[in-house]
Amino acid sequence: MEPVLALFSVVLALPVISALLIPLLEKKPKIARTICIAILAVNIILLMALLTRIKGNYSLFEGAIVVDKFSILFAVLITLSTLIATYGASPTLDTWHGGAAFYSLALLALTGVYAASMSGNILTLLSAWILSSIASYTVVALAKDPLSVEGAAKYAVMGSASSTLLFLGVTLFFAITSGVIINGKLVLSIEQVILATMVSLLASIGFKMGVFPFQGWLPDTYGGSHPSLIALVSGVAKCLAIVTLLKFSSLLSSACQYWLPLIALLSILTMFYGNLGALVQESAQRLLAYSSIAHAGYLLVGFAALSPLKGMMRDWALAGLAIHFAAYSIGKAGAFLALTVIHGEGGVKLEDLKGLGKADPWLAGSFTVLLLSLMGMPPLIGFWGKLFLFASVVFATPWLTLIALLNTAISVAYYVRIIKAMYFEKGVAEVKVRGGSARRAVIVAAILSLVLGLGPIQLLTYMSLP
Repeated sequence: MEPVLALFSVVLALPVISALLIPLLEKKPKIARTICIAILAVNIILLMALLTRIKGNYSLFEGAIVVDKFSILFAVLITLSTLIATYGASPTLDTWHGGAAFYSLALLALTGVYAASMSGNILTLLSAWILSSIASYTVVALAKDPLSVEGAAKYAVMGSASSTLLFLGVTLFFAITSGVIINGKLVLSIEQVILATMVSLLASIGFKMGVFPFQGWLPDTYGGSHPSLIALVSGVAKCLAIVTLLKFSSLLSSACQYWLPLIALLSILTMFYGNLGALVQESAQRLLAYSSIAHAGYLLVGFAALSPLKGMMRDWALAGLAIHFAAYSIGKAGAFLALTVIHGEGGVKLEDLKGLGKADPWLAGSFTVLLLSLMGMPPLIGFWGKLFLFASVVFATPWLTLIALLNTAISVAYYVRIIKAMYFEKGVAEVKVRGGSARRAVIVAAILSLVLGLGPIQLLTYMSLP
């Protein structure tokens, strides 16, 4: 077997085997945690080795799996954010006695994303979607408090609707390509069928991504469930949606004239809904939940640039999607973990953050860096993601770039509310004594947001572009 294929086999096998064995360590959560973190760290090293060695595409299992640099890049990024989330979740998991289950589900969800990003046919993609989705639903319910259970129930119900629409879209996709190969050729050119396929797939992926008007579950799930669990799920769900939409975008965008107006409309509505909704929140956690919706809108700007319209910058769009996902997944993992260190009943309110700058300067400073990155402040990684995304459409549809910049300005207002509460409002924020690993994870996420923005992420993305 070629070294590249051998490496890839190990990357897939390690999390799967570990996920199946970790539940046996239910009474030894510390060992389960150590194994999970070690597997994630090893996988990052192996994936980086793959990224430097791979040239072109590698096919496995008669085309069921197709490995290329860009899919490996997303695998690296989601593994990194999963590592941050799993490391920081430890203090709360010890309280629930659900550590082994969490680590097993985290690895299963990650494996699903791996398979989806490297899927070569529809069957592999569907299997990966189902595996990652079910693991994510279960993770949200692990806390067992009323709000987490409610959030998990809404997530599962809406997720089931999303999966049903995905099956419908895939069925129509099979009809227009007459095969299960994702990058197959168009054999049926009936415009109505192509449009129906596009709408079904966008609705399905829109549910998972939190795109308006399919975002109904997200504010309650992300805004009410325990934040240490959402730190993991937010990155996994977004990555699964991005890589799935990327699989279908090349064919659909070139086959239908409605791609650009439909994607642009969804992007604008999603950005405004998420940002305006975040402005009126008094709960810091719900504020972050609504901002997750807004970030889905920013990502759709990049998908709009995949249209074959003259002036669209496809490479910039792909780079923006990867970099912005890195900023989002690391930023959200760190931000939600920061909330777990703060005492608060029924979620952390903005008033619970008052005085955090004095109570814990390192936590507050790291939280601020993450918020600035999500805001798009240079030279942090979030700035580069938005720069590439917005610039990718500026020559073909400058009005979309202008609207995206306007929404970024709106987002500054609510991110500043959190920073203001921590540093400029009187109060005494209470910090959990057992929040050590969560606190360290937030600091690491902040450092990564700065260091990656200074050059590494741009270089890594440039190396990975198809």
